[in-house]
Amino acid sequence: MTACMLGFRYGYRDMVDIHHRLVTEVLVIRRLRAIFGMSMGGMHAWLWAESYPDEVEAIMPVVALPTRIAGGEQDPMPLARQHAGDRGR
Repeated sequence: MTACMLGFRYGYRDMVDIHHRLVTEVLVIRRLRAIFGMSMGGMHAWLWAESYPDEVEAIMPVVALPTRIAGGEQDPMPLARQHAGDRGR
């Protein structure tokens, strides 16, 4: 979690949730063909796939792991948990 100047804390999942609201409510896009992200953007791609699996067809995280690293977010995240099974080719 990161603290902002106003004093409240936020993390990667909060950022992805805000992006999701922008995409679905403002841009009125219901399904994404692919999400490409590098570094922190790659972590966001993993979280999109986990949080909104029915709205994302594919992700391409580059230089990003589906786990939190030292100095960043603290909770471990399972590897593409939502893409296991028949969708996890």
